[in-house]
Amino acid sequence: MQPSNVAKKLLGKFGIQISRIGLESAEDLIVRIQNSLFNQSKGVLHIGAHFGQERNTYNSLKIPVIWIEAIPEIFTILETNISGLYEQTALCALLGDIDESPTKFHLASNQLASSSLFEFGSQKGFKSLNMTGEIELKMRRLDQLCSKNDLRNYNHWVIDVQGAEMKVLQGAGELIDQCESLLIEVSTREVYVSGTTWPELRSYLVDKDLYPLWEPLENSHENIIFIRKGMD
Repeated sequence: MQPSNVAKKLLGKFGIQISRIGLESAEDLIVRIQNSLFNQSKGVLHIGAHFGQERNTYNSLKIPVIWIEAIPEIFTILETNISGLYEQTALCALLGDIDESPTKFHLASNQLASSSLFEFGSQKGFKSLNMTGEIELKMRRLDQLCSKNDLRNYNHWVIDVQGAEMKVLQGAGELIDQCESLLIEVSTREVYVSGTTWPELRSYLVDKDLYPLWEPLENSHENIIFIRKGMD
């Protein structure tokens, strides 16, 4: 991972300086950038919560969080996990691009972590990982589930939705204008059949004035950080 000069300028708006590329692992650098963005954000909108694995990090930094989780049985565990933590709330909803639409949702064998709107593709990466069943959920658009006022203080977004990234972003509508930084999982191989591709995701977000800090590797499934270029 090698941030470009443009990326370094974008990071500079947040007071993040990158000076020792090569001496710092990609994972460590991502964590450092992410923590800096957390510290300077008003709040976090975390879509694709699962069990709320990042809850203690958010709590230690005293960052307000709205979690959104699709699977009801996971949502119940999530609510328990975040109970009593600093300004953390959760909503149970399957986000997408069509509101109030009954939708088939596939359940994955890894404690439901890789569950998705889509079946696994030919390059999922783990032979033992498979879909074990499906449930029907009602899809909601983010801009129908939440108002601009609801999200006015949640300007750092995390989207971890297993191939459905474009559907979630399209369903956000104009709410994406309130997002100043974004951590999103991307794929440059077919992890999910008909899942979001990197070129379409990049193009969509750049059109919204959000720019990636680096390009993903070939044949990868990884997190990329986007930052709003037009920020003052």
